Amino acid sequence: GEEQRVSLGLEALGDHGVNVVEAKKDGVKLRALTETLAVDAFTILRPQLSSDAIAEVLRNALSHVGKRYDFVFDFRQADRLACTEVVYRAYQAGAGIDFQLEGHSGRLCLPAESLMNQAIRMNVFEPVALYGVDGIKVHLGDEARDRLAVSYQSSWS
Repeated sequence: GEEQRVSLGLEALGDHGVNVVEAKKDGVKLRALTETLAVDAFTILRPQLSSDAIAEVLRNALSHVGKRYDFVFDFRQADRLACTEVVYRAYQAGAGIDFQLEGHSGRLCLPAESLMNQAIRMNVFEPVALYGVDGIKVHLGDEARDRLAVSYQSSWS
């Protein structure tokens, strides 16, 4: 809400409900949470950071709004961003989190599964909700963590 935005120094966002900075084929935009979660499956990871660090991460993420989508998935340049690149850049610059890029098809990038593996292994992010694994159900807390660990090739379980 507005009180939380003010406390984080993000009052310029105004009161537009809950929004997510997300990169999709139409570019990096501030999207309604209902749009972001209109998918077959999702995982919510909560950062285990101070309020100041989270505010800095949010400011960094917001600085990328308006950029075009990176269909090449090359993280060496920041003029176009893919979905995981928004996360990579926001947390690297805002909280000093050192996600390791991987070489794929001659490009440096960070696939979603690698991002989750690194984030959870570093104890910087905690899985708090999972949807679309084992049917149409939201799994929370420890159940979300346990089901996430076996839903892909996790390296943190």
